[in-house]
Amino acid sequence: MTDRLKELKEKPWRRVVGLNAGTSRDGVDAALVRVRGHGLESRFVVDRYVCRPLPDGLKSALDAEEFTPSMLCRLHWEIGAAFVDAAKDVLEDDGPVDLIGSHGMTLWHAPPPGPGLRGASLQLGEEALLAEAFNCPVVAGFRAADMAAGGQGAPLMPYLDYLLFRDRPGTLLLNIGGIANLTWVGETPEDIVAFDTGPGNMPLDLIARRLWPDGPGFDEDGRGAAMGHVDAVLLEQLARNPFLLKAPPKTTGRREFGPAFVDRLLEAHRHMKLLDILATFTEWTALAVESAVKEWVQPRFVREILVSGGGLHNLTLMAALRRRLDPIPVRSLMEEGIDPDAKEALLFAVLANDRLFGIPTNIPAATGAKWPVRLGRITD
Repeated sequence: MTDRLKELKEKPWRRVVGLNAGTSRDGVDAALVRVRGHGLESRFVVDRYVCRPLPDGLKSALDAEEFTPSMLCRLHWEIGAAFVDAAKDVLEDDGPVDLIGSHGMTLWHAPPPGPGLRGASLQLGEEALLAEAFNCPVVAGFRAADMAAGGQGAPLMPYLDYLLFRDRPGTLLLNIGGIANLTWVGETPEDIVAFDTGPGNMPLDLIARRLWPDGPGFDEDGRGAAMGHVDAVLLEQLARNPFLLKAPPKTTGRREFGPAFVDRLLEAHRHMKLLDILATFTEWTALAVESAVKEWVQPRFVREILVSGGGLHNLTLMAALRRRLDPIPVRSLMEEGIDPDAKEALLFAVLANDRLFGIPTNIPAATGAKWPVRLGRITD
């Protein structure tokens, strides 16, 4: 270990920036976090959070259906530059940063198709640009070690969920990003249940962009879904999606629920109004969460459900979740004093800090890995 890393470990508090771009690809989340200690003894405070939109040219390039090697190479560096800009935004020239944790942007995620088989996952965003711009160590590549140990490389959030709520076992954390995922916190890490439930904002955003090409790129407050009608036949078809019926551990992404999936559904139901399809997909997202809770979490005791991610702002989706999951309380993570939009960026600040100390941070019970491993590689 270099002298700089040793000195960093000895600091009473570290200023760490966590960076992430989710499957929705709408921007880069950045959180400035003060961290003390490590592992179960760590304490952390989010001082600032920003979401920096991706440049229009970069967003257009990411919409390509296929990528040549030259495109991938250029995207890797352009996304890295976008992460540098997001880190500058969250720092606001407010002194130096000690450490950066960057998840990058997932371009492709294909978990192992079966026991003993190898999966693949690709996150873009050259971390050397961050190390150069801020003259500090950078931790990236958080999924690889878990996948090398036979895991899915995700979900990664259960580690943070356990740190935050291990004193309240039975709490269920639901994050609705481009893909929705949950963590049921048990008394020990081995008791945790965590997996992707299926579709989140990604298919809803894709339909919203068809409805309102010049709009914000999403169904603001769920108003569009509220104006449509849920089609029972389409909802029943969606409920039989193979991913929803699959047992954990399981993760998913754009390959299953991205543009190709939405295009096929829209073509097959072109006789339907887009508002009705949007309403049905919104209800389906809630149904997928309900099915996941009832099939794979219960009969374990569920104290309450705390929601984070962009889906929290979709009032129609939240109403559907509360209706379907009643009598379990469904609340915003904000009620616990945690910014629900900053949670994923906070995760990568915490993971980076614990990588500095060599602590395993995957949860094999959630990912399917053979054993605990240290997540992330350090660029110093």
